[in-house]
Amino acid sequence: MTTNNGFGNSKLLLLSSIVTSFLPATMVSAGELIIDQNSRFSSLIIDVVTESKEFAIELEQGGVANNLEMVIDSALAGSISQVGQQGSIDLNSAGEAQSLSVSQAGIANTMGMELIGSVIDVVIEQSGSNNSIDYSANGDNNTGTIAQSGSDNKLVLNQLGSSNLANLVQAGSNNSMDISQYGGGLSLDITQIGNGDTLIIE
Repeated sequence: MTTNNGFGNSKLLLLSSIVTSFLPATMVSAGELIIDQNSRFSSLIIDVVTESKEFAIELEQGGVANNLEMVIDSALAGSISQVGQQGSIDLNSAGEAQSLSVSQAGIANTMGMELIGSVIDVVIEQSGSNNSIDYSANGDNNTGTIAQSGSDNKLVLNQLGSSNLANLVQAGSNNSMDISQYGGGLSLDITQIGNGDTLIIE
């Protein structure tokens, strides 16, 4: 499904349901969603209920004060990109072997991600000022690579499970990190470059 929306003050609601109760599990094909939205004060709300074990996405959103919200009960693979100011990304997914790249650039943007499953590989990049990331992963053998550049940015990370890895980089001034990891066999690599930064590890 491909949707292009170039108008402001718009709200797009997508509900995708794939029912395959009469087919063997091996015949369930992966879903796909491609969206490119450039506007102002818009919302992109995606609620996916599917029996497909994999769901490929490519979401792009640009403009001012836009909101992207996605809830899915399947493993995600793909990319999400948001450019502008005062935007938000809110993502919730549950599935195994997820692979996701998320980028956000601009001023006063927020990103919230809650992923459930094992063998999850996520790369997050956020640039600009007064931005925030709140990332949570629950499962085993997960890897989170997060990079923030700019000033007055905030990063909160929570990982729960075994054999999880977090690679975190902040470059700029007056940035903060609040890190929590619970489980066994954990690995944490942190780099902060700049002045007036704070770091909390639990």
